[in-house]
Amino acid sequence: LTAEGKIVEGAILEIIDSVSKTPVRAIRSNRVGHFMTVTPLKNGGYELMTEKDGLTFDPIQFQAEGRLLPPIQIKAKA
Repeated sequence: LTAEGKIVEGAILEIIDSVSKTPVRAIRSNRVGHFMTVTPLKNGGYELMTEKDGLTFDPIQFQAEGRLLPPIQIKAKA
């Protein structure tokens, strides 16, 4: 989402392994702002980096633990 809460289409999301610091997935948000990966991540810590021209996002840290993750809402900084 933008800082105002509008949907962001075409944002690039990169999932980075927290230990090796290497990217493990790259995804793009669709026209309703959703994104998902269908192949499981190995258990461990990850950082989600989001990029979209004109917007700035904080990285999001999360743990993969062999189960589905709850939805993540990503909102740009003001």
